[in-house]
Amino acid sequence: MTHAQTLALLLLTGCSAVRAPAAPTITTGPLSWKIGENSAAFTATGTAPVQISDDAHAYLLLYRVYWEAKLDPDAAADTAITTAILVPGMKEHQQVAISDYESRCTEYSGSSCLRRARDPVARLEFVGWTRFERP
Repeated sequence: MTHAQTLALLLLTGCSAVRAPAAPTITTGPLSWKIGENSAAFTATGTAPVQISDDAHAYLLLYRVYWEAKLDPDAAADTAITTAILVPGMKEHQQVAISDYESRCTEYSGSSCLRRARDPVARLEFVGWTRFERP
């Protein structure tokens, strides 16, 4: 056995002896949309409620966003990432949010604007989490 293999075996043995905290159960509800329109822009904000089984720690959650349709009818399907921070005692803010914004055409706007917007369609995929420990 080489020195590197011995070191790796010792590390694995030591890591398996340290008990990792149980993973929390995290569930994400469906997106609900709030769509706004004014004289200058179109906006869409989607929020989904998040439930977590551990209410003693703060968490950073990572999501992949699959945009099937954005406000711009000419925009292609796209993917992005977003995060949510869950803090104990802040139940009303346990959600993940995504948004889209497009300028509305006016007599002063250039060529990158919209005359009409379409309803956005997206879905969230939960990717992972990290727990914040108190110092």
